Amino acid sequence: GGGWTPKSDDFNPHISFTFTAIMNVTSVITQGHSMRDEWVTKYTVSYQREHDDVYRWVTDAHGDIIVFEGNTDRGSEVENALSESGIVARVIRVHSKQHHDAASMRVELLGCL
Repeated sequence: GGGWTPKSDDFNPHISFTFTAIMNVTSVITQGHSMRDEWVTKYTVSYQREHDDVYRWVTDAHGDIIVFEGNTDRGSEVENALSESGIVARVIRVHSKQHHDAASMRVELLGCL
């Protein structure tokens, strides 16, 4: 318990969420580990519309991958909007890019069916 933490030899650490139906995900809320001083400070998001599609990155208006600001402690909630209209997907991955001590996190996705 306490949160998701990748294995120490994971060179592409990410947590994946697979939905039973296509969802419109609008925001990501993150927190650090609930029992240890570990949290993700920067992350990116990729998504897949259908199971057999290629993964796409959440990008800005110029097509650059957005690096979202994560947490500065283990307890605070940080919310980042993915886009104005949301991301339509069946699979969402949150990829840790920088972290404090370990890439531990708790994640909540906001959106609707």
